[in-house]
Amino acid sequence: MGLRADILKGGSILTVGQLIAQLLMFVRNIILARMLTPEDMGIAATFAITISLLEMSSNLGVEMLLVQAPDGDDPQLQAVSHLFQVCRGLLMGAIILALAPIIARMFDTPQAVWAFQYVAIVPVLQGFMHLDWKRVQRNLTFIPSVIVEIAPQAIITLAAWPLVILFGDYSAILWMVIIQALIILLASHFVAKRNYQVSWNRVSASRLFAFGWPLLINGLLMFGVLQGDRLIVGTAYTMAELGVFSVAFALVIMIAMTLAKLASALLLPLFSQADPETLRRYFRLSVQILALIGGVVALPLILFGGSLIVILYGEQYTSATEFIAWMGVLLAVRTFRLVPTIAAMAKGDTKNSMIANMFRTIGVLLAVVAAWLALPIASIIICGVVGELLAFMAAVWRLLRLHGMPVYDSIIAPILVSSILLIAGIVNF
Repeated sequence: MGLRADILKGGSILTVGQLIAQLLMFVRNIILARMLTPEDMGIAATFAITISLLEMSSNLGVEMLLVQAPDGDDPQLQAVSHLFQVCRGLLMGAIILALAPIIARMFDTPQAVWAFQYVAIVPVLQGFMHLDWKRVQRNLTFIPSVIVEIAPQAIITLAAWPLVILFGDYSAILWMVIIQALIILLASHFVAKRNYQVSWNRVSASRLFAFGWPLLINGLLMFGVLQGDRLIVGTAYTMAELGVFSVAFALVIMIAMTLAKLASALLLPLFSQADPETLRRYFRLSVQILALIGGVVALPLILFGGSLIVILYGEQYTSATEFIAWMGVLLAVRTFRLVPTIAAMAKGDTKNSMIANMFRTIGVLLAVVAAWLALPIASIIICGVVGELLAFMAAVWRLLRLHGMPVYDSIIAPILVSSILLIAGIVNF
């Protein structure tokens, strides 16, 4: 009864916090989309693509180990995790600074070289973040997480309108990104219960690397999964088209990331502490619930997403109606993968997500071909749906083979929901 009460309390706090944070982000995106041109939004999207590439390609998942490991409360393990984060942030910042001219040329935005150089500040700030707000999630304590999530979102949302008035172009978003990173850094130290420590220990470092190297490879694959479509659109289409795509993408990814954060924060500690039989029961129920949630949130996007985009962001984003329905399908199918991925992580199997994302990259490769053939942007998203279905199948198969999870009777709901959504997507294409 105590565990259930903790789950209910923690889940309620986390859900409210995520809803507030995502609502603030949603309001901010509306302000930016209505005050800036699609071209400016497109250039700003290249900042996110650049940061995402470096973050995902250097992610060892040290904060996940602090939650998943039985000795995740060990101060020494946390101090070494901080050292890994600092080194990662400094390296990422140096790489972005050095490659700024090349990145600007790749996106055909030579006027933004200076902006990419300033983007290098973001990973450096992130590198000095305190990980205590992540560690306490192992005890289903989420108030620090809510503070770290909401405070930056609230401040930069309030600053959005004045910054756009002051700068008048994409540089307003650049400064918002930097300010957000600084506030997250400060908030993480503010909520920490322990002093910030950085140290080196060969045993802990080896353990972190052994846990994280599959996540390192998976990070590159995840970049292709989460940002590959935008990268393809940004290099093969115009900045205006990238801006329209990114506005629609932001709406969908906001929902996807909210579901992912809630599921991970609640299910990872729950799965990690469950005995095998209880874990199977939790797994079966969680798959069914997430499949239902994925279908419920995706169906309105499929049926009414085009009208919603125009109402929220303005007539200049009307072309999003050509592909937003397929983004809804992609959102649902990606939601199906959350539970298998978290269950594998709870078992210490960080290779599951890596292998699944290898299959997901098939969709990215198909999307490259679609862009090379100059097909409509909708075709790129359809390729992503194909890749996500393949990744989901790979994830559940590995769980069955290695961990004996009840996969077959747990995929009925996702298959049923995806079939309904695919039919709706085809009808609205």
